[in-house]
Amino acid sequence: MAINYCCAYDRMKRRQRGERVPDPEQQYKVLKAMEPTIEKRYAEGKIRQEKYESYKKSLQRWEEMMQDG
Repeated sequence: MAINYCCAYDRMKRRQRGERVPDPEQQYKVLKAMEPTIEKRYAEGKIRQEKYESYKKSLQRWEEMMQDG
């Protein structure tokens, strides 16, 4: 809960400075939509294991953050 508050505060401050801040929910949806493609490319050997694991960890963090919110 505190993490979400901090992230929201950071996004607000960045917007005030005129920076473009992506919507976290939209970022999660993009990552989730990429999942079948990533899985397929990893199975074909086109993506290294390190990149695949990084993607999965990132997706997991987003899912945890979305559940906490």
